[in-house]
Amino acid sequence: MQTSPHRYRQQQGAATLLVTLALTLSITIVTLAVARTQLVEQRMSNNDHWNTRLALQAESGLARGMVYLVENPDTLPWSRRFDADTETSTLQLPGGLPETATELSFSRHVQYRRLISIQATARRNDGSNIQAHVSQFIRLLSVLTPRAETLPPLIIRGCLTGTPRSLDIRPQHADSDQAGEAMWSGLVTRCPLPATVDLHDGSLRGLDMSGGLWPQIFSVSREDFLQLASQEQALPEPQRRYRVAPEAGPGTRQLWRADLGSAERPVVLYFPPAAGCPLFAPGVTIYGIVYIETSCPAPIAGEDISITGALVLDGRLDVSGAALQLNHIQLADSSRQQLDFPVLRSVAVPGTWKDF
Repeated sequence: MQTSPHRYRQQQGAATLLVTLALTLSITIVTLAVARTQLVEQRMSNNDHWNTRLALQAESGLARGMVYLVENPDTLPWSRRFDADTETSTLQLPGGLPETATELSFSRHVQYRRLISIQATARRNDGSNIQAHVSQFIRLLSVLTPRAETLPPLIIRGCLTGTPRSLDIRPQHADSDQAGEAMWSGLVTRCPLPATVDLHDGSLRGLDMSGGLWPQIFSVSREDFLQLASQEQALPEPQRRYRVAPEAGPGTRQLWRADLGSAERPVVLYFPPAAGCPLFAPGVTIYGIVYIETSCPAPIAGEDISITGALVLDGRLDVSGAALQLNHIQLADSSRQQLDFPVLRSVAVPGTWKDF
C-alpha cells in the first residue's frame, strides 16, 4: 500500500516539529544552566568583593583601635564579670561605608592591664551575615620597658660602699610574707651589703647588666628621651614628667634641692654622664625614677632623702653618712602596683596572657 503525498508531508512535518521542539528545549535548558551558572558566579564574585572590602575595613579598624588606645588609654569603660579575671570593652567606630559597620572588642587580663587583645569586626548591615574579623595582641608602652614598670626601689650596677646612718629599702608588700624584690644588682655575689641596710624582708636579685642599664629600664633611646624632656620644657612645673639634669662644670658637683613628682604623677629624673653624680640636699623627696648614668664615688647625700619609685645607678654608690629611704610606689598609694607613666606607643606582640 502506498502512502499518499499529502500523508507523507504530514508525517515529515510532525517529525520536523518534534526535532524543533527538542532542539528548542535543549537550547532552553542550556540557556537556563548558563544563566544559573552566571548568577552563581556573580553572587560568588559579589561575596568575594565584599569579603575583601570588609577584610580591609577590619584591618583599618584594628589600626585605628591601636591608635585609639595610645591616645585615649584611660577612656574605655572596662567591665569585668565577677567570675572572670578578664576585663572587656567595645567601641563602635564612626565613618566607613553607609551599608557597613565596624566594631572593636578589647579584652585584657586584670594582672596585665597594658597587654590588650583587639578584635575588629566589619560587617554588612543588610542581614546577609557577611563579615570579616581580624585580631591582634598589643602591648602599650610608656617610657619604661615592661620589666621596669615593676622596678624594685634600688637598681645598681656596682656596689654599695660606705656606711649609711640608715638605708631603708621598702619593696612591694614590705615587711610581709609576700615581700617583693628590694634590689637588683649586677654584682650581687661580690658586694656585701652594709650592716645598716634594712631590706624589710625583700629579696636581692642578680642581673646580667653587661649590656648597660638603659635598655633594661627605658623603652626609648637616650635621644628620644632627651626630646621628650625638651618638649616638656614649656609645660607648667607640676605637669613635667621627664627631666634632664644640666651638665656640671669642671670640678664641680651639682646640689639637687627640688622635690619632684607625686604618686599619681611620677617623674623620671635623668643625670647623664656630663651631669655627674649629684649631692641631694637634706629633705629632698622624689616620686618616680632617679637614673644616674655614672658612679657616685662621693656620698650621695649628707642628710635624709626619700625616693619613692626607684633609684638606678649605672655604677657604684657611696652612701656614707646618709639617711636614705627608697620605697616602692605602693607605699605612697596602696592601690598602685607599678609606676604609671603616659602611654607613648603600642607594639604588636604574639601569644596570649599566659606567655607574659
